[in-house]
Amino acid sequence: MAVVEIALRAANADVFLGDGYNDAPYSEQRRNELETSHEALLAGLIQASARLDTIAARIGVERQRTTTLGSAALLSTVDGQVWEVLAANGETVQRGQEVLRLMDCGESMVTVSVTESTYI
Repeated sequence: MAVVEIALRAANADVFLGDGYNDAPYSEQRRNELETSHEALLAGLIQASARLDTIAARIGVERQRTTTLGSAALLSTVDGQVWEVLAANGETVQRGQEVLRLMDCGESMVTVSVTESTYI
């Protein structure tokens, strides 16, 4: 009777007694493995979430940078009108590249068409 009472108390305490020694059955071992695997996966999820947040922050900074660098103010040394546009909207231009030509409205420019005999 005492042996049965000990086995009952052990079973109520979630302890498996087999052949007089404490042994965890396969289901308990498997549960421990799954708990360990769950904890590892949860840690990986937290790490991946942190990486995702970091990448999202970097994307935000890069979007702001490209927005800032996507346009620039052009300063002219003369007061005039746009004569010819040499770069299209959205085109990437390099430093020193001509973007447009201005007509200097502060200076006079005369164009005359004459025949060759008048010119000579």
